[in-house]
Amino acid sequence: RGRVYCQGGELNFQGGELARSLLLFKKGNVLSENGLNSLKVYRANAFELNKLSITKRLEWVDQHFSKILNLNSGLWRKANEPMLFLAFCFELQGYNKDPLNFISSLPIYLDAICNGVQHLAAMISDFDLASKVN
Repeated sequence: RGRVYCQGGELNFQGGELARSLLLFKKGNVLSENGLNSLKVYRANAFELNKLSITKRLEWVDQHFSKILNLNSGLWRKANEPMLFLAFCFELQGYNKDPLNFISSLPIYLDAICNGVQHLAAMISDFDLASKVN
């Protein structure tokens, strides 16, 4: 089915929350505005806000920006995935110090296994498209 599963070791991208919060890419990139927004949306999901619109999630992060930067606020402890949210807090602190030159290496996990294109391919019975989208 095109799936990959890690074997051996606990520190991998399919591991638990702590393992995933410790992983960083060896080579990062300077965050564009789009990249920063993707990072914000991904972390708003740690508070189970993934049912809100992207705009609402971005607003939530912006409203809590000072609490996110101040680790003593304890906001990260209230997250559904506190370790992943804490990793985001550190990343955002680095970005906030030098937005134009900050290199982000924090992975943003995406799940596109069950996406709209797959449903569309099934509804219109397009076997060629279906084979390309799993």
